[in-house]
Amino acid sequence: MKVAFAGSFAVRLAEPVKQLLSKPCDVIAGDEASMTAELGNTDILVSMGFTKAMAEASPNLRLVQVPGAGLDRIERAALRSGVHLANAYGHEAGIAEYVMGTMLALTR
Repeated sequence: MKVAFAGSFAVRLAEPVKQLLSKPCDVIAGDEASMTAELGNTDILVSMGFTKAMAEASPNLRLVQVPGAGLDRIERAALRSGVHLANAYGHEAGIAEYVMGTMLALTR
């Protein structure tokens, strides 16, 4: 199995994730632009962004994991049938705290 970490945020997660894997995997990391050439036999892509060029370069892709809360940089139309898309979860309390704090700051 090959896992690619693309982009500055995802690259920071590559080593900690690699240490937690129970099965041997080929883990590669780099910026989004240079990773397109490396996606040929990638099974999993961890990235904040996904483009049509990335989709075309990764015929074996089975999962796009977004390590953040939003999907605004993901071209969902580029995802082939059978490719799963997932993002981080468990961020609800942090976002609620930020919104409440911002509302308080704006009223002062």
